[in-house]
Amino acid sequence: MSQPTVLSVNVSEIQEFERNARAWRSAIFKEPVSGPVPVHSLGLQGDAQASTKSHGGPYRALYAYPHQHYAHWAQHADLHDWPLGGFGENLTIIHLDEDNTHMGDTLRLGTVLAQITQPRGPCATLAMRVDNPHFPKLMSESGRTGFYMRVLEEGHIAAGDTIEIVDRDPRALTVRRCYRLRYFDKDNHEAMRTAAEIEAIEPSWRVWFAERANA
Repeated sequence: MSQPTVLSVNVSEIQEFERNARAWRSAIFKEPVSGPVPVHSLGLQGDAQASTKSHGGPYRALYAYPHQHYAHWAQHADLHDWPLGGFGENLTIIHLDEDNTHMGDTLRLGTVLAQITQPRGPCATLAMRVDNPHFPKLMSESGRTGFYMRVLEEGHIAAGDTIEIVDRDPRALTVRRCYRLRYFDKDNHEAMRTAAEIEAIEPSWRVWFAERANA
């Protein structure tokens, strides 16, 4: 596998605007920034989240999205020349995706140590961002969701930093598999019991897996 790398570091403050006759308040319009960016336990310096129910917090401090998916969305969602950070991601990455990363993987990005905690759940704000009400369903069905991470060691991340997988949970549940367990393979109770035991997974997801496995 080619060297995984941070292609772009993207941030945004909260913005208020109107779209489709509705008032929105969001920080989804991420834009690349240059130089090493400080990273603390709740994310990148200069970044914000308007809704902390689905974004932000210690288990969703950083959101990474694979750049190879941009070509897919150009073809299947007419998102040509889409800007880096255009899916609301903090980190646009290359050579890592939902199939070669696992829940609980610990990654070294620049001087930051982070751990994968949750696949991204596409939302209405994302549909607004790409101006396509069907986009969350398309992303969900494709499994091209990207993933959230928590920060284990604070530091700095810059575009061009390499990404190293320094530790992996032996149960090796891929990000894609975790997402499908939550939204598609809802009767695989054995796999859900395994997911519920992976301590790195975002707590509400672990609770859901545990309850569903024992239903």
